[in-house]
Amino acid sequence: MSDVDNLNGKFVEYDHVHSINMYFDDFGGAYSLDMVLAKDLSDI
Repeated sequence: MSDVDNLNGKFVEYDHVHSINMYFDDFGGAYSLDMVLAKDLSDI
């Protein structure tokens, strides 16, 4: 989870954080949140 928290901290500066929070609410799991973060990071 430390890796996810670290990545999430970096996303506070990006508009992506809103969509990430929506995905997290929809799927209700840290695994899904991690997948969304990985996808967004690869797009940057």
